[in-house]
Amino acid sequence: MGTEDQANQKGMARQKKEKKSLKIGVQFLAYNCKKSFPEFIEPWKKLKDEYNLYFYVGSCQFPIYANLGYEDNNASTVEMLKNEYSNIIDYLYTPSKPKKEEDLRNKCLEVFKGKGVDLMWVVDSDEFFTEKEICNVLDYVRQNNHIDWYSLQYKNYVGDGEGWVDFEAPRLWWMNRNKGIRSFHRDCWVIYNNEKECRQANWKTIPKKIAVPRHMTWVASFDESRPSDVRAKIRYQNINYSDGCGFKWDEKKGELSFNEEWLKTNNKKMPKIHSDEIGIKNKGIKLCE
Repeated sequence: MGTEDQANQKGMARQKKEKKSLKIGVQFLAYNCKKSFPEFIEPWKKLKDEYNLYFYVGSCQFPIYANLGYEDNNASTVEMLKNEYSNIIDYLYTPSKPKKEEDLRNKCLEVFKGKGVDLMWVVDSDEFFTEKEICNVLDYVRQNNHIDWYSLQYKNYVGDGEGWVDFEAPRLWWMNRNKGIRSFHRDCWVIYNNEKECRQANWKTIPKKIAVPRHMTWVASFDESRPSDVRAKIRYQNINYSDGCGFKWDEKKGELSFNEEWLKTNNKKMPKIHSDEIGIKNKGIKLCE
């Protein structure tokens, strides 16, 4: 074996060791997603061993949906998670009664602390990543590990699924910063043990060139990861968030539309709708055909 080949092998071995040097906990919230979950989990499953990923899955109905009278459609999803994915799920949390979103996330935080997780990544079942995007994000975070936490940008598909708007949300946190994470609040914001709220800490938006995954919640025909159609999601957000929801349902047209009153109140511009050349229908989300 030549000197160059030996150097390449040593380099590959070093990279492999570096990938496994951290314990990375991935928090999946997966509700009513039996049809889409196999596609959703596939890239994560392939990378689990390579990156030393620990999978937590929380799955149950949120109380607001229950109080609004929506049927709990999660039984088949829980059965699938228990029977078909027990070999890759490290911790499955399926409470018998509805739990708030932050309760599911805080249970995960408890589990990750007990398992000595270094980096936590939050992924909901309406977010679809490619293998390359997952690798790019993890490599970026390793190279920028002086940051306390990171937000990700998404293609937030809307309406018929042919167009998308920009969306950004907190998604990855180093567990030991600011004396450690105390708890989640308001969806994906965290409070640290030094009394800092995460927006007061050192954070960074991961550039789109690293990853810009698909977010499917607002696609009319994607009737998963929620109990019913997009109207259920709107009702949920209008109750759960003090500032309400950025979308509304146009009863006359029978379609999703932007909530202009919400945009004005929150000093937001009308979102620009982008489109992909090949369209979302050709990207593997069979439910949108």
